[in-house]
Amino acid sequence: MQAFKNDILDFLLARGYYRMGSTMFTTAYLESPSAIFPVHWLRYRIADVTDAFFKTRNFTKLSNKYEICYVDLNSIKDDLNLLFSQYRLSTKFAEPETLDSLWGAELDSFDSRVITVKDNGELIAAGIFDIGKYTVAAIKNFYDPRYAREGLGIFLLMELVRYCRAEAIPLLYPGYIVPGIPNFDYKVKNGFSSLTEVFLEDTQQWIGYRQWIVLQEDHSNRDALTTFPE
Repeated sequence: MQAFKNDILDFLLARGYYRMGSTMFTTAYLESPSAIFPVHWLRYRIADVTDAFFKTRNFTKLSNKYEICYVDLNSIKDDLNLLFSQYRLSTKFAEPETLDSLWGAELDSFDSRVITVKDNGELIAAGIFDIGKYTVAAIKNFYDPRYAREGLGIFLLMELVRYCRAEAIPLLYPGYIVPGIPNFDYKVKNGFSSLTEVFLEDTQQWIGYRQWIVLQEDHSNRDALTTFPE
């Protein structure tokens, strides 16, 4: 059994790999029934997080309103499956029927933890993440659909940033964005853009999100100026 822990996880995340079940994968494209979209992998520089990042009204409100805990994934697997079954019926994302396909057959392949959010003792949201030596990978956030208006998905990602900062973990990998599919854009909004780096597959380098935006605009402008003979 291959284990993706400590510096092995760090190494693969830094090269644009991500968790799929009990193994790691990477891709440069996302295919839909009507088109193929480019995928751009992200990470957050925790050293760039300031106190102001957490002083949004919603983060403060939810931090005070609900009980936040960090637990081992194995200890609440049944509760997570129940919560996820409720979540998948209401989400606009295509989701598997259970979490088994998310964490795979071998639970020990990763060092996985869970952020739990409880309302008067009832589990209403959870965020699964994997820990490396100097990294964290955010794998899946989900919540009770009755609390959909609370913004718990963004809250869980912000809470994971807070966790990394408290634990002196320098890099957090939240997955990817897909230009043309706005469902993923929350990862570079709500204050996240100033922390974000984007992976360049061609050069195997990470650059700041704002620098990447400039590169995207330059490419678009060059494409617009290209002419072809009739």
